[in-house]
Amino acid sequence: MRIKLKFLSKKKIHLAIITLSGIFFLFGSAHCSNLGIISPRESIRIHIAEDTKAFVTETRYIHLHQGTNQIYLSYPGVKIIPDSFHIQFVNEPGKIKIIQTSTAHDTPWTFTWTAYSEKEGSELIRISYLSEGLKVDYSYVGYVEEKKDYLALKGALSLINQTGEEFAGVHIVERGKQNWDTDLKREEKKRLFFFDKLLFPLKKIYILDYQNYGEKIILQYELTNTANNPVMPGKIMVYQRGKDNSLTFLGEDIFNLTNPKEKAKITVGDVQDIKVERKLIEFLRINVRRNDAGNITIYDTAEKYEIILKNQRKEKVNLSIREYIPDSWKMIESKPSNYIKEDAHHIIFEIEIMPEEEVNIYYHIQRKNLLPYQIVKPLAK
Repeated sequence: MRIKLKFLSKKKIHLAIITLSGIFFLFGSAHCSNLGIISPRESIRIHIAEDTKAFVTETRYIHLHQGTNQIYLSYPGVKIIPDSFHIQFVNEPGKIKIIQTSTAHDTPWTFTWTAYSEKEGSELIRISYLSEGLKVDYSYVGYVEEKKDYLALKGALSLINQTGEEFAGVHIVERGKQNWDTDLKREEKKRLFFFDKLLFPLKKIYILDYQNYGEKIILQYELTNTANNPVMPGKIMVYQRGKDNSLTFLGEDIFNLTNPKEKAKITVGDVQDIKVERKLIEFLRINVRRNDAGNITIYDTAEKYEIILKNQRKEKVNLSIREYIPDSWKMIESKPSNYIKEDAHHIIFEIEIMPEEEVNIYYHIQRKNLLPYQIVKPLAK
C-alpha cells in the first residue's frame, strides 16, 4: 500500500491533499469514503478582538462527491486553538452535513472532518479559528497649536505577527471599526494608521496636587472623543506646533479607553510660570482627653493652612487645587468656601487666576480623635 501526498503552498499554508489510496492507510478501512478536494484560499481576513488573539476567517472551494467525504486540512506550526476551529458550508448548508471532526494530539494544527453531501459538486466553505501570537498595541501622536482649543490626533495600530502563519492579501478588521488590506509576514511588525489628524476638542486644566506632585503645577489636557469609535488605551506623545510649523515636544502619557463623546485626561508636564507657596499658620492640640493617671488617651488638632498662587502667564488660568487630609476631620472655615469634597480624604478648590494676579487659598480644619502614639504631621511646613 502506498500513500501519495500533494502539497499546495499558497500564502505559506501547506494544504495536504491525500489520494484515495492514502485514505485507506489514514482511516484504516477498506470501505473508505470519497475525498473532498480543497482548493487554496479565496480570501482571508483577521478580526482583532483581543490583544493576543486573532479571529481568522478564510474561504475556499471544496469538491465533494455524493455520499460520505473525508476533509483534511493542515496548518504546520500555526498557533491555532483547536477547539475554536470551525467549518461552514456557505451555499447549500442544508444538503451537506458534518458527521464528525477530529484533531490529532501530536499535531494540533491538523484537522479532519467527515461530511455527507447529497450531490457531487463544488461548494464554498468558510473556515474560522482563533490564532494566538498576534500582539496588538496602540499609540497616538497629538498636535496642539497656540490659541487653538483642539488637539489634532493621529493613531496607529501596531501588529507583531507571531502566530506562525504568513498572511498575504489579508483584510484586517480592528474590533469591527477600522479596516486595512495588507500583507503580514511571519514575525513582521507593522504599523497601520488611523485617525488621520482627527480634531478632538481640548480644555487645559492646571492641577496642584501636593500628595502626588509636590508643589509643581501640572498641566493636563481634557479631550472629548468626537470619533464614532472608542479610543483604545495606548501611549500618546504630544507636540506643540509653532507658527512656522516647527514642533516642540510637550510630554507623553497613557491615553485610557475613551468611548465616543466621553472625556479623557492626559498629563503633558509641569508649568514653571505659576508660582506656589504653601504655609502652615497654626498646628495645635485641642480637646485633649486624659485617663485617671493623667496620660493622654485621645485628642484633636486645630490646623490652619494658606496657599499663595501667583500667575505669571499672560493668559487666564483655571486651577484645581487638590488637598489630602488624612484621618477623620471637620472643616471649620475655608476661603473660598465652595470647595468640593472629592472623598473622605480629599478636597478640591476650583479657582480662576487672571494674568499677573495673586490668589490666596485658606482653610482651617480640625482633625479628630487622634491617639497619643499616632504620628500626626502637618500638611505643610
